[in-house]
Amino acid sequence: MLAEQVFDLALAAVLTSATLTVAESGFGFFLDRLGLSQRVAPEDLVRLPKEFNYEEQVLLALPAYLKASARYGEMQQFQEEMARELECLLRYTEGRALVLHTARNRMEYVAQRLERALTHLPIYWQQEGTSVNLLKEEFESREESVLLGVRSFWEGVDVPGPSLSYVVIEKLPFPVPTDPVVEARREELRAHGGNEWMDYLLPLATIVFKQGFGRLMRQHEDRGVVLFLDKRLRADAFYREIVLQSLPGYKRPDELIEAEEERLSLYREIGRHMQPVFPWDWEGRLERFPCIREEALPDVERLLEAHQLPERIAPEEYAKYRSHLIAVAGELIPGFQDFRPEQDEAMRSILSGEDTLVVLPTGSGKSLTFQLPALLRHGVTLVFSPLIALMRDQVDRLRDAGLRQVDYIVSGQSGAHRDEVYRRLVRGELRLVYIAPERIRDPALAEALEHAKIIQVVVDEAHCVHMWGPSFRPDFLKIPELFGDDRPPLAALTATATAETRHAIAKGLRLRPGFHLVTKSVDRPELKFLVYGPHTPSERIISKRDKLRVLLKILRAVQQRDETAIIYTATVREAEHLARVLELWGFTVRAYHGRMSAQNRADVEELFREDIVKIIVATKAFGMGIDKADVRYVIHYDIPGDLESYFQEAGRAGRDGRPAYCVLLFHPSDLGTQQYFIRTAFPSLSELRSLVQVLQIRAGHGEVLLTRPEDLALESGVDLERLDVALHLLEESGFVHRLANFTLQANVLLNRSLPWLQERLAADQASLLRQLAEGQGLSDARGTPLNLLEAAASLGVSPLQIDALLTSLSAKGWAVYRPWERGYALKVLGQPADGVETALGRLDESRLRQQLRHNLKRMVRYADQLGPGDCRRAYILKHFGEEVREHPSPCCDLCDPQMAVPWKGVPSEEIAALPLTVDPAYMVLRAVEWNEILRRERERSPYSANTLAQILMGDAYSAVQAEPDPVRRAQRLMRLEASPFYGVLQGMRGGAKAIMQVLGRLQREGYIHLTTVRFAAGDRDVEYEAPALTEKGKRQIQSGQYFGW
Repeated sequence: MLAEQVFDLALAAVLTSATLTVAESGFGFFLDRLGLSQRVAPEDLVRLPKEFNYEEQVLLALPAYLKASARYGEMQQFQEEMARELECLLRYTEGRALVLHTARNRMEYVAQRLERALTHLPIYWQQEGTSVNLLKEEFESREESVLLGVRSFWEGVDVPGPSLSYVVIEKLPFPVPTDPVVEARREELRAHGGNEWMDYLLPLATIVFKQGFGRLMRQHEDRGVVLFLDKRLRADAFYREIVLQSLPGYKRPDELIEAEEERLSLYREIGRHMQPVFPWDWEGRLERFPCIREEALPDVERLLEAHQLPERIAPEEYAKYRSHLIAVAGELIPGFQDFRPEQDEAMRSILSGEDTLVVLPTGSGKSLTFQLPALLRHGVTLVFSPLIALMRDQVDRLRDAGLRQVDYIVSGQSGAHRDEVYRRLVRGELRLVYIAPERIRDPALAEALEHAKIIQVVVDEAHCVHMWGPSFRPDFLKIPELFGDDRPPLAALTATATAETRHAIAKGLRLRPGFHLVTKSVDRPELKFLVYGPHTPSERIISKRDKLRVLLKILRAVQQRDETAIIYTATVREAEHLARVLELWGFTVRAYHGRMSAQNRADVEELFREDIVKIIVATKAFGMGIDKADVRYVIHYDIPGDLESYFQEAGRAGRDGRPAYCVLLFHPSDLGTQQYFIRTAFPSLSELRSLVQVLQIRAGHGEVLLTRPEDLALESGVDLERLDVALHLLEESGFVHRLANFTLQANVLLNRSLPWLQERLAADQASLLRQLAEGQGLSDARGTPLNLLEAAASLGVSPLQIDALLTSLSAKGWAVYRPWERGYALKVLGQPADGVETALGRLDESRLRQQLRHNLKRMVRYADQLGPGDCRRAYILKHFGEEVREHPSPCCDLCDPQMAVPWKGVPSEEIAALPLTVDPAYMVLRAVEWNEILRRERERSPYSANTLAQILMGDAYSAVQAEPDPVRRAQRLMRLEASPFYGVLQGMRGGAKAIMQVLGRLQREGYIHLTTVRFAAGDRDVEYEAPALTEKGKRQIQSGQYFGW
C-alpha cells in the first residue's frame, strides 16, 4: 500500500531518524517493514556521524544484584523491587531522572510509592487527564525532580541539561502481543519461514529502546547514566549484543561490569562518572543513605556458609541440622513455613549418602529436596534432566535469589558459557549444576568430572530411563558410566511411577541394593478430570469433526478468560496440523515438539513464558519441558498410550494449586495411532540392517561419521524418534560407538574486528577465521547463522575445526558463539558382534509388546468404559496402587455430571464450518509461494500441482503410493507431512479435485503460471511442471486480501 500510494508516485524520498538501524540487520528491519528492501540501493543507506561522545559521557549500567527479573511469574516481585531500588537511587542522585515503563499499572504503582517515600522531591507521572506537555515543562523547570512515563515518553521528552541526568528503563518495550497488527505481522513472518522473535519482536523492541536511551543526550555538554533494570538482558549474551550494539555508543568498562554485582559498588561508579557535573562528596553520600548498604548483599551466600552442613549426616542426626535447612529455605522461598514430611524424609536420605528414589506428585517440592542439600555442602551436585526449559527456570530462580553457585550445561548455550561452567566446576565455585542428557556424551564434561569434587548425582524425570517407556532416553543409561564403580550417591526423582517403573528406574540407573524409597499419594485434588467421547452425555464425539468442535469451544473460553492451555497430540504431524488449524480460527497458538530445532523451541518457550502466546500444542515429553504454574487447561486431543503418560502430562496443569481442567477428547479412530506406535515401538530387523548399511557406506571401519540426525533417519528409513534407540542397540552390539555430539548450526557474532582477531590468533586459526568471514559472512557488525557442515564442506576442513576455533574465541570473550543444533559423531567399529538379529532379540519383543497393549487397554477403559458409579480420579490412583481418601468437589465428570466448566456457556453458534473461516484460493496461493522456496533448498524440488493439492488436503499417502522403494517412500512421506500447509484445507468440499480447480482459475487469471522442473534421479532424467507465482500473485499476497471466490 505504501508502495502504491507513496513511493511509486514520488521522484525521490528522504527518510530520517535517529533509530532506523538494528545491530544485526542494519537498516534491514526498517526497509522490510516499509516494503523498501528491493527499492533502496546499499549506497543510498547513509549513517551520519554521531553528534555526541556517548562512549565517554553515557554510562550504561545493568544491575545484577536485583533478585527479580521482569519475566512472567516474577512481575509482582520485580515491581516491588524496582520501587525500592528507585527510592534508594533517587535519594542518592537527588532526583534528576526520567523513568520509562512499558505498562501503565507498574508506572502507577512505582509513582505512588515514590510520592510517599520521597516527599522532598517533586514526582511527576502520566495520570489520567494530566497534560503531557505540562508534565514535561514542570520536570524541566524543577532540576531536582522525577518524571515517570509510558509509551509516549520513550520518544517525546527533550530535556537538555542536568535536569535529566539519569534515565531508568524497566524492561525492553516489546509490542502488545494481542494487537491485531502485531499478530498479523507475526503470522506473515512465520508463513514466509521467518523468525518472529529475532526478525520482528526483538528489532521492534530494540528500536523503541534506542529511542528511550536517546532521551539522555540532548546537547554536547550533557552527561549521565542509563540504568536498565531487567537482569535478563545482562544474562543472555547473544540477546544482549543485538540490543546493545544497536545503541549509538555507551561507556561500560570492565570495572563497571564487576561493580554491577552489588549496589554499593555500582553506586560508587555512578558517583565517579557524575563528578564532573555534580562535584559532590559522593563517598559521603554512600555513607549517608543506609539503603545503599542494607540490601547491597542480601548475602544468601554468606547465609549458606553460616549454615554449612557436613558432607554426610547420619539419619539419626538429621534433626540436629534441620534448622539450617529451614533458615535457607525461608530466604529462598517467599512465605515458606516448614517442610512437608516427605521432603524431610527425602533430604534425610540424601544427606545420609544413601541412593534414593523420590516419587512425589507435581507441586510437592521435589526440587527443594536436592537443591538445599546441594547448596549447603561443599562440593558439586550434578542434576541430569531432559527438560531444558525447566532447568533454565530453576537456575534462573536461584540466581535471582542472589546465588551464583548454580549453573547449567545444555544445548543452545554459548561456548563461552559452557566452558566457564566447566572451569568453575573444576575450581569448586559451583555447588549445583544442571546437565541435559545430550551433554552426557561431551568429552569435555567427562574431563571436568575427573577433576571436580562430585558429592551427589541427581536424575530428575527419572522415568525417562524406563526401557521402552513413552519417554525413554538412552543417554540416561550412560550416567552410571561417567563415574565407574566409585560413583557418588544417586537420587532419582519423578512425579509418577508404578511399581514396574520404579523397578526399571532402579535397574537402569544401577541404584545400590537397599536404596531408600520416598513417596506419597500422587493425587492432585486441584485437577478436575473430564472425558468427551462417543458415549458421554454431553459434547458427544461421534466424528473427528466433533473433536475439533469441542476443542474450539474449550479454547474459546480460554481466549475469553485470557487463560493458558496446553494441548497434547500423539504425533508431530498432528501437533503442527492442529496448530495451523487453530491459527485459522483466530487463536494465537504455537506447536512445540522434539523435531523443532533447539532455537525454535527456545523461541516458543519465551513466547509462552512472556504470555505472548497462551496456547501450546505439544507432543508428549517435549511438552513437559514447558514449565508454567498457571496452566488452567491440559487437553489431550489424542488418547495417550498409557495412564502413566496421561497423568504425567495432565499434571502440567494447576501447578499453582488453583483449580485446573484435564480434558481428554476421545474418538475410537485415535486408537490406530497408538496401535501403530506399538507395532513400530522397536526398530525392525530391516531398519537395523538398513542403518548398518548406511553407516558402512558413509564411514569406513574406524572412521568418524559426522551427520545430522534427520539426514541419517531419511537415508536409513529409521523413524527419527526411534533412531536413538536403534543406535543404542547397535552400540550395545559393538558395531558403532557414539562420540560427543558436535555443533551443526549456530549463531556467531564477533566481538572484535577481523584484523584485531587475526593479529592475536595462530596462523592456521587466523586463516580459517578469514575464510569464514569471507565465505560465510562472519563479522563484528551483525550476528550470522552458520551451518558448520556446509561451511566445512565449502572450505575443505572438518566442522570440528570450526567448532573448536569458535569455542576458543567465545571462551576468550572475543566472540558470541551460540550453538543451537547438534549432530551425531559416530565411529563405525565393524559388524555387530552377535549379528543384528541377536541385538534385536535381546529386547524380548513379544513380552514388551504385550505390556504396551495392556497399557493401552487400561487407557481405553479410562476414556470409554467407565460409567455412572465410577470415578476417573479413583481409576488413576488405583493404577498407582492407591485409593481415593477424599473426593474433592468437583472431582470428575462421572462424580459430578453437572460440573460447571468455563466452556459450558460458549454458544455452539460460534463453532462454524472450517471452510467458512478461510479463503481457499488465498491459502492455495500461499502454498504455491512456499512451494517455490523449495527450489532454493538442498536436495529439494517444488511439487507438482497434484501433489500440492494432496498436501493441502492432508493426504500424503496418495502422493507416495507410486513409490515402490519403502525407504524412499518413508522419506517422501516425512517431507510431505512436514509441510507448513499440510492439511490446512482438510475437509474442503470437493477435496483435491476442488483444489485443482482453484489452481486452474489462479492460472487463468494470471496469479500463477507453470514452470518446468528438471533434475537427475540416478540414471534417468525427470521433468515435470510445478506452479509458481507471477508478479500479480506476489502483489496479491503482499496485499493480504482474500479472493472471496
